Amino acid sequence: MFEHKDYIYTVYKEKSFTKAANKLFISQPALSAIIKKTEEKLNIQIFDRSTFPISLTQEGKYYIETIEKIYALEKEYNNKVIDLANLNAGSFTVSGAHFISSFVLSKIIQTYLEKYPKIQIGLVESNSKELEKYLIDESVDLIFDYGYNNDNINADLLLNETVVLSVPATFKINESLKDYALTSSDFHSGKHLLEDCPSVDLSLFKDENFILLKRGNNMGRFAFELCEEAGFTPKCSIYLDQLMTSYNMSLLGMGIALVSDTLIKAVSPSDDLLFYKINSQNTTRQLYILSKKNKHLNRAMLKFIQTAKEIYQ
Repeated sequence: MFEHKDYIYTVYKEKSFTKAANKLFISQPALSAIIKKTEEKLNIQIFDRSTFPISLTQEGKYYIETIEKIYALEKEYNNKVIDLANLNAGSFTVSGAHFISSFVLSKIIQTYLEKYPKIQIGLVESNSKELEKYLIDESVDLIFDYGYNNDNINADLLLNETVVLSVPATFKINESLKDYALTSSDFHSGKHLLEDCPSVDLSLFKDENFILLKRGNNMGRFAFELCEEAGFTPKCSIYLDQLMTSYNMSLLGMGIALVSDTLIKAVSPSDDLLFYKINSQNTTRQLYILSKKNKHLNRAMLKFIQTAKEIYQ
């Protein structure tokens, strides 16, 4: 219906078939034939050829109004495509468990928006059990999590975390482990990652009180598996949902927690806690950027992934 709109609109603007043909670099008879064929196809007459200069019929006015709307939409579309290409427009949604949202995603989002302030980012904080479901049903575009159980998910490794013990400084057991204790500053310097950094057997703490996350939580599973490897079942007075809560309770002297080096480096240093590297090959956990397979990731999302890797790798 509008495949010849440029020819028709040029005739309308020039008010002459001859002038329009010259501007379009085609012959006047060829242009007249194209317009005549369009009129016959639509069963209307666009131009009143009895006037000089030629004018529009009532149907022709509606047709030209529609062409102008099409041009406006095309211009808007082209502008948006250019904006998307230059990251001056666009939006996406990311999600992570509460700790990841607070201490990992917040840092990435801050850095990203400093570079691309016109991008709109939605952040969905959720229990880790819900994250995969959100990704598969496309409620979110990207999730940051410690694993996945669905073949329809792409995984991009962001960072390796080291799980360590967080022990209140007031606990008596620290007196016999002075040569093994680490402080917050040791994590900022990366001392805990050095091969000669001393580690302790987790079994030394079997009689101590632990503050653990529930088994459904990744860190909860981690803790129980490490204790099982060390040959004991931890004494635990409370089971929690949030890693940050277990850290804060440990900070208050309520018990020993298993925490990540990511958390230790993210919070304010404190002399109320000492940390211990665990003598095990299984103290590393991976944080991934997850996306749904076969889902198109726009340029804004790809730049977000790139920004995350620049920060953490």
